[in-house]
Amino acid sequence: LALIALCGYVCSAAVVVENVTVVDVASGTVRPHLSAVIEGERIIAVGPQGSLKVPVNARVVDGTGRYLSPGLWDMRVQLRNPDLQLPAFLAFGVTGIRDPGGDYDQLAETRLEIQKGRAIGPRIVASGPAIGGNQTAQTARLAFDRLFQDSVDFIQVLPDLSREAYMALAEQARHWRLRLDGAVPADVSPLEAVNARQGIIEGLSNLGP
Repeated sequence: LALIALCGYVCSAAVVVENVTVVDVASGTVRPHLSAVIEGERIIAVGPQGSLKVPVNARVVDGTGRYLSPGLWDMRVQLRNPDLQLPAFLAFGVTGIRDPGGDYDQLAETRLEIQKGRAIGPRIVASGPAIGGNQTAQTARLAFDRLFQDSVDFIQVLPDLSREAYMALAEQARHWRLRLDGAVPADVSPLEAVNARQGIIEGLSNLGP
């Protein structure tokens, strides 16, 4: 399956892909011999080959024998070797990755390199160090503050986090509108996690009978 990776973050100019087979996820079909016009992060037009107006200065890509599909996301990545991993993601159609618990400084630097066009790779969202252990509400709030100041994309929770600390983190996350993700601690029920507005529950944690 030959996929087309158009750009790592946001295309700076319009891109026209000609004579490509489009994977139509809405209808569950593949549609051959189409052209697509992409501007920035949006597909603005799709039509039969040769039927679309090509924007001035657009980059034209020959899609013959290839497939154009929505970008895929890998929601749990450990980005330890960006030089090797990032191009591989794009080669397999993964245009977004989520790193829960990695080195945020390194990830932020890598993301900036991609945004500035000095590296190729998918969109990156990251949490920085995950929060776990028998912390108090106060230490959990301090950990939240440090991560919030670093401008992380979400807060990652480990399964051994204490109930007191979890509730403090959830309160902070709601107040500052930052998503809370990860495991549900053993002494927090799944319903409580949902009511606390946890965004992602990983590993079906604490969901058994």
